Amino acid sequence: MKACTEIFQETISLIEQYFWLRNIQPLSKDDFVNKLSFVDDVYFLFAEISKYRNVLRQCVTKLYNISSFTLLPSLKSQFVFLFYVSLFGMEIFGENGLKYFLLCSKVHYSKELLRFLCTHKIISEIKSEWVSVYDETFVEEFLIKPLEKWRPTFKALQKYLESEDNTLYPRKVTGNIRKIARLAEFILYSTEIQPFVLTLPKPRSVLIPEIVIPEMQKMRDPPPSTYTQPPEISLLETEKIKNRQQIENLKIQSDKLKPRCAEAIYSDAKVIRNQNEKFSTVSLEDISKNRRKMNSPIKLESHRTSSYKRNNLSVLNKTAVVNTNVVTILREWKLYSDREREQRQN
Repeated sequence: MKACTEIFQETISLIEQYFWLRNIQPLSKDDFVNKLSFVDDVYFLFAEISKYRNVLRQCVTKLYNISSFTLLPSLKSQFVFLFYVSLFGMEIFGENGLKYFLLCSKVHYSKELLRFLCTHKIISEIKSEWVSVYDETFVEEFLIKPLEKWRPTFKALQKYLESEDNTLYPRKVTGNIRKIARLAEFILYSTEIQPFVLTLPKPRSVLIPEIVIPEMQKMRDPPPSTYTQPPEISLLETEKIKNRQQIENLKIQSDKLKPRCAEAIYSDAKVIRNQNEKFSTVSLEDISKNRRKMNSPIKLESHRTSSYKRNNLSVLNKTAVVNTNVVTILREWKLYSDREREQRQN
């Protein structure tokens, strides 16, 4: 039994590897010496299977087309081996050998194979396909006659697999038998009604420890300085604002006392002066225009002016621009007030 199973598995591995190729290369027994445990038997079976390759392929294709349920593509190699044993190997293996090989596959696959071999309509259909490949005399002598000879054995195996006395594949309890068994169990072992108590809680698996929370002293309030600014900062802010106002007033007074010749370098400069406003502003566009005019080269005629005069004119036109800030304003105002005081004293 164990030897048949190993031969079945090793032959199927060779079928999966070489049978489905388009062109099978010539193989020798030495190629499988280290790979197979039953080298002679497996190599002989594979050589015979490859000899009847077209017949076995047609049988497997027909079985997959007419099957009552879906057959997996991975089972094709198993069906190739079983078809070879059923069609060409019954003289060698006999009924017992076929039983052992059917045991290696599932019961519904074995039933489907035997149903295929026992149906006259299917055999007549596949016979026409065999005639297209082989000679009609060859089909009658080597395919149909052995099949007719062993058909009673196939039918007996089919009935045996479908009967309740099956020892190869024990029949499982299904359908109504299973429902009756469950009903009997329910009647024998019915549940006992127990009172459901809501008032009594279930005991805890782990008891909660009693933790004593210590009484701590009440914390003091935060000091007022945490959320309020100190008075020194407010005094500094007021002093800064007063100094700023004083500087602005001094700037306005210095602008008033400034001579008219210092107000604009050129007549094109537009000075916006408003005594009601705190600042006197000059437009940036006018200042840029004045700078361009100041730095632009002066065009003089060569026969009227000399080079000495031209150089002096270019020097006089380039006047420096003084930017005043708060410090210079205060310094100038201090000098002016000192001079005014001296004049009054004299």
